[in-house]
Amino acid sequence: MFSFRYYLGISTLIILFSFSSFAQVRKGLNELNLSGSVNILSAEGESITTVLLQLAYGNFVTESLELGGNFSFLSVEDEEIGAVGAFLSIHFPSSGSTAVPYIGGQFGAGFGLDDNPVTFGGYGGVKIFIGQGGGGALTIQGFYLRQNYDEGGINNYGAMMGISIFF
Repeated sequence: MFSFRYYLGISTLIILFSFSSFAQVRKGLNELNLSGSVNILSAEGESITTVLLQLAYGNFVTESLELGGNFSFLSVEDEEIGAVGAFLSIHFPSSGSTAVPYIGGQFGAGFGLDDNPVTFGGYGGVKIFIGQGGGGALTIQGFYLRQNYDEGGINNYGAMMGISIFF
C-alpha cells in the first residue's frame, strides 16, 4: 500500500509540473496570495515562537515589478496582533521556467495593541507555478520584519509558505 501512495504522489507532482511549462509572470497580471508561517520574534535578548498568517493582493505593473497591499495576523502567546501594509516586489522571470525568484520590501502599521507599531522589512523567495498560463503557484519566502514601538522594537524573522492565484 505504501508504494502505491508513493507512486501516486510522485505521478501527481510530475503531472502538475509538466502543465506549468509556460507559466510566468507578466505585465497586468493580478496575484492573490495566502501565506502562513511559524516564526521567531526576538527583542532584548529573548525569543518566542509565533504563528503568522498573511493575505496579500498585488498587480504586476511591469513584467518584473509588482505593487500591492497586505493584511497580516500574528498570534503571540495570548495576544493577537494585526498589520496592514504595502509592498514592492521585484521578480526575475525566465522564459520556459516554472520558478520565478523575487525580492521585495514592505512598510505598514500594526494594530491591536495599546502601542501600535510601524512595521517595515524585506523578503526574498520563489514562486513555483502549478498551472498553465500563470493560474497558480506555490510560494516559499524568507523574511525579516521590524516592528517599532514607543518603548523599543521587535525583530520578526522566519520562512513563509503559501498559495497564489493569478488572474
